Amino acid sequence: MDITEMRMQAKMHLRNHKLTMIYICLIIGLINFIPNVLPNTTIGNSLSLILILLLVPMNHGYVTSSLKFVRGLGDQVDEKKDGFVGILRFKDLFTTYFLQEVLSALPLLIVGIAGLLLNAARLHDLPSLLANPSAYIASMNLEKIPSYYFVLVFVSLCLTFWLTMRLAMTGYLLEAKGFKNFSACKQSFQMMKGYCWQYFKLLFSYILWIFLAMLLQNSIMSLLPGIIGACLAGVVSVMFQAYTYLPEQNVAVAVMFMRLLNIYNMNDDNL
Repeated sequence: MDITEMRMQAKMHLRNHKLTMIYICLIIGLINFIPNVLPNTTIGNSLSLILILLLVPMNHGYVTSSLKFVRGLGDQVDEKKDGFVGILRFKDLFTTYFLQEVLSALPLLIVGIAGLLLNAARLHDLPSLLANPSAYIASMNLEKIPSYYFVLVFVSLCLTFWLTMRLAMTGYLLEAKGFKNFSACKQSFQMMKGYCWQYFKLLFSYILWIFLAMLLQNSIMSLLPGIIGACLAGVVSVMFQAYTYLPEQNVAVAVMFMRLLNIYNMNDDNL
């Protein structure tokens, strides 16, 4: 697959409707940013974790709108319906996206839990871990963790990244073909076989914009420390991404998905 060609095709699909996609990116980005503005307290962190969990399907708005663009249905894209689709169809979307996230992070989760248990057992401190996991993690001394464990963490990170690539089309299969839950994840895993590198190259082709967004956010946070600076930096970063590369990037991924459908001949007759 030619990355430049997919990006050019995405630009063509967005030619008359880019502003609509910008609004959708703004809606999704700002809602996803909400957990970051909660106070750094026990209650605030707990609420943030709950919100992050509940907002797992929020990015489905990128999927629905992008698929409409590549199918020539750009006139049917609606800022509110597509931007808030993760909330409007929460019950229908949540389990599939939650399973995708769990499967992607499974190697890291296994190594993390195993590391905590091994460390607690080695220090004869398992009761403390079970009684208050968050306090135990905060009090951990990294010097007491075996060096080989960091190798396992690195390997698990690599596996997590690879699984994320293989499961990247889960939401598109859910929307375009009606696959749900493990079936959608399994189909994406099979579909992306041999195409992870192309997918990574497509995402990486926007690295300059991503770097500039991070630089802008960090610059604002350094100039305005505290919660106000963090909020302003996050909002500005979301706006910057929405107005620069996010619309094209998401439509380009949808273009890749449609090409994969053609490659695997995944029409209604052979599914």
